Amino acid sequence: LHGVASFYGVDKLKDICAAIVKKEIDAENAAGLLQRAHDALCSELKEIAMEYVISKFDIVSKGEGISNLSHQLLLEILSARP
Repeated sequence: LHGVASFYGVDKLKDICAAIVKKEIDAENAAGLLQRAHDALCSELKEIAMEYVISKFDIVSKGEGISNLSHQLLLEILSARP
C-alpha cells in the first residue's frame, strides 16, 4: 500500500502507512519487513525497519527472520551498529 501511495503521490496515505509500520514493528517482524522494504525499493520503510533492527539487534538476531536477510542487508546492519 505504501508503494502504491508513493507511486500515485498520495502523501497522506504514505504517511499513515509509515506510522502504522512504526507502531506495529517488533522483534519478530522487523527483519522480514526490512527485507521486503529493501526488495521493493521503499527507502522510507527500509529506514524505519533498519533503525529498529539496529537498536534491537540483540533481540532481533535471535529470531528466524534474521537468517532470511540478504548478505547485503546483514552487512549494512553490522556496519551501522555502534
